[in-house]
Amino acid sequence: MKYSYNKLVRDKIPENINSIKGKKCNYKILNDKEYLQELDKKIFEEAHEFIEEHSTQELADLMEVIFAIKIYQWKM
Repeated sequence: MKYSYNKLVRDKIPENINSIKGKKCNYKILNDKEYLQELDKKIFEEAHEFIEEHSTQELADLMEVIFAIKIYQWKM
């Protein structure tokens, strides 16, 4: 069975999937412009989830995206 996820990944997820017998993960390393576009999408997704749940986990997820954008801006 084949699954397709068009999402940002972290924490060595592709390597973890590839380490499982019979599993294969294909991924693409984004260029700077693509990465920022995906972060823009992600911040809306995480903000919506936080507004729906108001949980500390969703707030942490939102803050993680904010920090990623901040780090990206420092690099430029």
